[in-house]
Amino acid sequence: MESILNIRSQNEIESAPIVIYVPGKEQIISSTPKKPRALVYQFFEWEQELARYKCILCGKTYAIPKSGGTGSLNNHMIRKHQGEFDNAKRTKSENDASSSQRGTEDLQVGSADDKISSEVFRHKLIVFIVCCDEPFTLTENQYFRDLINYVSGKNNECSLFCAKTTKKLITDLYEEYKSDLKTALQNNESKISFVIDGWTSSNMHPFQGVIARWINNEWELCATVIDLTILQGSHEGKNLADAFWAVLKDFGLIDKLLSITTDNASNMDTLFEELEKLFRELGIPFDSKNFRIRCFAHIMNLSCRDMINSVGDGPATEYPSDSDSEDEGHESSSQRNKVLPVVAKMRKGVVAIRSSPQRRELLARQCVAANIAPKVVLRDVRTRWNSTHQMLERAKDLKEPFDLTLRSIPKKRKYVLDELEWEKVDDLLELLQPFREATEMLSNEHSPTLSRVAIVYQALFDHLEKFKSNHQDLSEPSSKRAKRNCSYTTVPSPWLSQAAQKGLEKLEKYYPSTDGLVHIVNTSNSEVIRFHWQLSP
Repeated sequence: MESILNIRSQNEIESAPIVIYVPGKEQIISSTPKKPRALVYQFFEWEQELARYKCILCGKTYAIPKSGGTGSLNNHMIRKHQGEFDNAKRTKSENDASSSQRGTEDLQVGSADDKISSEVFRHKLIVFIVCCDEPFTLTENQYFRDLINYVSGKNNECSLFCAKTTKKLITDLYEEYKSDLKTALQNNESKISFVIDGWTSSNMHPFQGVIARWINNEWELCATVIDLTILQGSHEGKNLADAFWAVLKDFGLIDKLLSITTDNASNMDTLFEELEKLFRELGIPFDSKNFRIRCFAHIMNLSCRDMINSVGDGPATEYPSDSDSEDEGHESSSQRNKVLPVVAKMRKGVVAIRSSPQRRELLARQCVAANIAPKVVLRDVRTRWNSTHQMLERAKDLKEPFDLTLRSIPKKRKYVLDELEWEKVDDLLELLQPFREATEMLSNEHSPTLSRVAIVYQALFDHLEKFKSNHQDLSEPSSKRAKRNCSYTTVPSPWLSQAAQKGLEKLEKYYPSTDGLVHIVNTSNSEVIRFHWQLSP
């Protein structure tokens, strides 16, 4: 009986099984690889037209890797069908005395009699290296090797490998996970929302991250990072658009786009202009008003920064340092005599304490003496939301130890706040508190929060309008204040009115962006929001 050898390429002769066909019949008669066939192949069949292996349990297909290994097939069985895989190994062990040392590896049970397979060991080790952020060279570390050898004893299934192999195994596992994710996203019935953000690392590498969020066919809210790209060039809008477009094409999701959430930087405006061009070339409707969601937490952060800046307290540095060397003999006469705004003054005091282990220890002792649980003072950062509120709040909680610690450092006594300044801290905390609460509420990852944006906007508008009204300048005629029906609970502070006005201006700048279709649909479909507005006077 004549047979035809059908092997896809010369490079695969050493690794691919030889598939023998009977002429005229679409049926595999036998498979005769050069070495004993791996157990995993009994769960896969060769698809000639696709030139791929197909899982007989779920239909997932895999190409033979260039290395000729079965890593992808083994990883699939471990992740998707571990029970069936374990049963097959157990059966093989029982029927083949020569493989009795391999045994079975029911890792779910983990009994002392269970053996370890090299496939599961490699898979678990690679997952450990990735999830614990270990270096590829971990497997070459002599102390780690000693540990594994001690635990495994004479079990040859736990043999380690070099860093190059570690990299390859991680890459293979990544490609497998990515392939599974592509299939899941493409087959999902709902459209997909994306979150894009870019930043520059401390070693000056520009990155862009992309998160996909969707509801799966079982009505579960899902979210995962699908890309983390080192950008070629700067954070210009066109570069960001090209990088995101490449992700959409790679995952086959161009026609499944629902919305894109970004911050409010000007380069994001350019990004959407470039995306409109790319979608227009394909004849797919896309406009930034209806597809863009401006990150409301970022808007609130911008509003808070404007309020703080309006009272003379400039923003903290983006990359803060706890060094206070600039205060040690490097100040000019004018700098030494300058009256610092309260937030800047507190920040100087915080940095002074954080810059020295001895000062931090002194603060802890002062806390104990004041019967306060020892805590570290916090330094605010311009790009970290609510960090100024957290700095003020922590300093207020540690008011007595904080002041005593600064008073014990002769060169830092100028950063001790007086009672009027502490009152100003209280006012700032009251002004900023709703922004912190709203940010934490809207940052919930376990449920959609877009429908709450409109009501949060309204609550913040009301809060700032009240501050603005209650802290008008005392020079305002009393008759005018009476007409506004304004009753002061504290002495009016014009600077608070000015700060509230700056916050209002920033919110009003971005409020029109909530007219987009995505906002309208989410808000109109929210029973909670409709109920709230119906009860509102």
